[in-house]
Amino acid sequence: MNRGACIPIRNAAHLPDGRCIQLYGDPAYGQNPFIIAPFCSARITAIQAMHNADMSAVRIAIEQCFGKVLALFAWVDFKKNQKLLLQPLGLYYKVAVLLTNCHTCLYGS
Repeated sequence: MNRGACIPIRNAAHLPDGRCIQLYGDPAYGQNPFIIAPFCSARITAIQAMHNADMSAVRIAIEQCFGKVLALFAWVDFKKNQKLLLQPLGLYYKVAVLLTNCHTCLYGS
């Protein structure tokens, strides 16, 4: 593996107009310029509650997509079938996602 080709997220996580790209994560990750999490406190505003609800709905949809990949292509279940450092695991998963996208286009979600 060529670690010299890795780019730190702080150097790559920007749009062409300079805005920062942020990932939405679990509250355990906390807040930083690159990761945002749901608003958590005893008193959150109505807008913050709406934001949490909107993001939660999208997060569930994404997690269901991961489940579909594993349902259609069980061989990408790393815990059971993959051998770390002996197989191109990233490539296998990318192929499974591509084929899952094809399946979704043909048969629906």
